[in-house]
Amino acid sequence: MTQNRLRNVELASFCTQCALLYGSGSNIETGLGLVVQSFQALKNSDVLVDFKEHHRLSRALSNTHLFDELMVQSLALAEELGREETILEKLALFYERKQNQRDALWDLLYLPFILFTVLTLLVNVMVWVVLPIFQSIFMQVGGTYPFWLGLMLNGVKVFALASLVLLAIGMIFALWISVRYLQDKRRNDLLDTLLAWMPKTSYALDLAFLSFEAEICFEVGYQSQSAIGLILNTLAQRRLYKILKKTELKESDGLIDLILKSEIYDALETNTLKIAYATGRLDRTMAGVAQRVQRQASSQMENTLNRLEPIAIGILSISVGSVLVALLLPLLQAMQVLGF
Repeated sequence: MTQNRLRNVELASFCTQCALLYGSGSNIETGLGLVVQSFQALKNSDVLVDFKEHHRLSRALSNTHLFDELMVQSLALAEELGREETILEKLALFYERKQNQRDALWDLLYLPFILFTVLTLLVNVMVWVVLPIFQSIFMQVGGTYPFWLGLMLNGVKVFALASLVLLAIGMIFALWISVRYLQDKRRNDLLDTLLAWMPKTSYALDLAFLSFEAEICFEVGYQSQSAIGLILNTLAQRRLYKILKKTELKESDGLIDLILKSEIYDALETNTLKIAYATGRLDRTMAGVAQRVQRQASSQMENTLNRLEPIAIGILSISVGSVLVALLLPLLQAMQVLGF
């Protein structure tokens, strides 16, 4: 089993604590010992030993294999420039945004899933438990179903069974994906797998992720070909990744050239970045772009799920209504036969 990396929330906390160490001017070795003790995954690592020997936090973190490439390389550049505190604060904000983004998406997915599950179980209970009892009583008093009602009931039964099977398959699939992810966190988790089926939403989220990474790279002056490799290595291999890979670049082109030539942003944002690049204010401008893209990604997530939720509820509500009609009509006919 491969060693799992720290979660986003742990990375954000680690970066925040280390930024406080560098900003306070206290002894880094002593403070780092306290930081390491607050993370279970780091307690048995050689972070302190490595740092005492080489006095480079990036090297010590890289050897643990618990930190992603973006953090290690950004911190290595920050150490060369003497800007550890600033970059660690940026990294903390980056991982916090990633975690908030995922939490928000989970919250949006949670309600439709619960509604679909409850309504599916309700339809199946009514179709396979309640309805047969009414049908038996109705037949005993000499009632008969009209052809259209029998046809509708057969359709509802097929739909109820199909929705139940779909729910069972979905749960098994979710469990399988989750088990694989727990065994190796380099694999896609359940959320990443679901995003693959929502291309517009996944593109918006990937663009926000790229914007955050580019902001950090520009902050430390990391714009060469190696920065492009870093972005591509950490980006999910979906639509945005394919667009960037197909973009033709010269050997001298860097990250900003890739962003501008690929035209992944709209015309207004692209022109803003061109002006920022020409005036030397690329890092600050990219920070603003990243925030705007994040808001757009959140809006895209909400719009997508707001469309899916009423569709699912509408289909299942029609099924519930059909079963109720199938129950009420025979009941009314039975009451007429019995003289009520």
